[in-house]
Amino acid sequence: MTSEEPIRQPIDGPMSALDYKYTRDRIAGITNAAVRGIAIISYLTAGRASELCGITIRNNKHPNLEAVGPKLKDVTVASYNGIQALLVPLITLKRRKRPVRIIALPMDPRYEPWTAFIWKYVESRKASEGPDAYLMPWNRHELWQFLDEAGFQAILHSDNEPANSVHNPLRHLRLTHLRNYYGFDAFQLTFYAGWTLQASGMGGGGPMGKYLMQGWQDYFSKLLKPLPGSSAPGVASLSATETTSIVPVK
Repeated sequence: MTSEEPIRQPIDGPMSALDYKYTRDRIAGITNAAVRGIAIISYLTAGRASELCGITIRNNKHPNLEAVGPKLKDVTVASYNGIQALLVPLITLKRRKRPVRIIALPMDPRYEPWTAFIWKYVESRKASEGPDAYLMPWNRHELWQFLDEAGFQAILHSDNEPANSVHNPLRHLRLTHLRNYYGFDAFQLTFYAGWTLQASGMGGGGPMGKYLMQGWQDYFSKLLKPLPGSSAPGVASLSATETTSIVPVK
């Protein structure tokens, strides 16, 4: 990113961001193509920064926090009931045994036009860097900085909190939209977010928390819902080549 290419955009406020189409239009309108790509991946996967990033950075507050982001070879395509899905595995950091949850995104552009961009981005970088390169080759602070410069970092903080108090704003928004627009139930949100049943307020110390098994197939059909409006915002302007040109990690 250069000083000649401003990318910050003001956000009208948390209530505007809760509107599904408004948020997507804001993401599509990010002028820097690289940061737009980062925002798309962060939003659609609803991953925490350290679950997405491949580079570890430690500090006194979090001395053992390890980045566990997926590699390019981990992102695959599968089929469910005749519909292709892009599968992005995320290691859940806030769970003791660090289970892997699969984020599935429809490949059909009627339901999710941005999935094709992610797959193109993955295939392009695999060809140039090899399959062992990280999907997000940055550390969490760099990811937060990119989103802050795009105007998303401060979107959900309250008046008496610092602007960086919500480190994963697109995660918050995606989960809200999964509930409000796609109609995810509590169990489906719990799996997508990587929560435990207990943490999500549904209990979890009994047999249900121990024996209930869920996978991406349990929520995938909920995502097969056309986007609001007649067109897919910003898809034509997405470029995998531009996305890989972001400031390299030192």
